[in-house]
Amino acid sequence: MKKRILMIFIICFFLVAVILLLILLLNRSQGVPSQGTPTTVSPTFSPIANLSIVQIVPKDGLLEEYFPSQPIELTFNHPVTTNSLSYIVEPFVKTTIRPKKNDINTFILSPDLVWKSGVTTITITAASSVSNGKTLEKPFIYKLKTAFPPLPDKDNNL
Repeated sequence: MKKRILMIFIICFFLVAVILLLILLLNRSQGVPSQGTPTTVSPTFSPIANLSIVQIVPKDGLLEEYFPSQPIELTFNHPVTTNSLSYIVEPFVKTTIRPKKNDINTFILSPDLVWKSGVTTITITAASSVSNGKTLEKPFIYKLKTAFPPLPDKDNNL
């Protein structure tokens, strides 16, 4: 009886091993890569998306106040040149825009002196485009709240 149970166990073990080996071989023949096997990704051609802003720092919002010289980083989903970027600053402040070093999709917009205290609205207009002609679908509006820190009290001797 013990020999019969042992024989059934050995046969089941070998059947499971053969089935696992067949599954492994079938997966390899169907092109499923195993670990360590280099793969080549075939490019898929899809229409290029319109231009959009994917990140802005600091985040849009009026809950926090920033120092009036705070630069703003705008990251687009496509490379943009400063010549093809159109924006409006309200209230008007003279600004400088430059590409971020080593990042062709990001620009840094900063005031030449300081943003006016209060809320500054920056509109990236729909006229902004990339070399392939794609533009923003609609203007992108960003608000930044700025203020100088309060002056210390004269009576407060530290």
